[in-house]
Amino acid sequence: VADYVKVPECPQPRADDNIPLWPPERVKFETKKWEKIWSRADKPPVHLIDQYLGWIPTGGFELSENCLKVSGKQLRKRLLEMRGKSGGLDGWTPDILAALPTEWFSLVATIWNAMVNNGGGIPESWCLTKVALIEKPDGDGMRPLSISTVQWRICASSVMRNLTTWTAAWVHPD
Repeated sequence: VADYVKVPECPQPRADDNIPLWPPERVKFETKKWEKIWSRADKPPVHLIDQYLGWIPTGGFELSENCLKVSGKQLRKRLLEMRGKSGGLDGWTPDILAALPTEWFSLVATIWNAMVNNGGGIPESWCLTKVALIEKPDGDGMRPLSISTVQWRICASSVMRNLTTWTAAWVHPD
């Protein structure tokens, strides 16, 4: 009888808060707040962007096509680094996918590399993202956290690692 699950106490609203407590209303409230941030009307002046990017040589920097390609071995390594993390809307978590055979990772790499070679064709399920609102550490509202499918995350993470070497060749270390 003494052992039971203790549910954390729901935070009580402050007297000056106009924040809704009912979850669907809270989502609407937070959406309005974040839309103001994400959809800013005051865009930076284009001449400042041109000034900032003026150091890039005409024609840019050569990018090896291999930087955008991945291997099954890379994908498996990225996945194992993600164990214990959340899955996307498809419900597949890194822990579940880690049990799949090595060939599965090679097939995912084949799909990704075909997208790179053909310039598109991303599987629709990879484009879906789960958004959760989490409390800010200072208690001042909430912030959105977007979680994509694991397949997308391991591919994008592998490409980012590949681009690190390419970037280091032209970005000043400072």
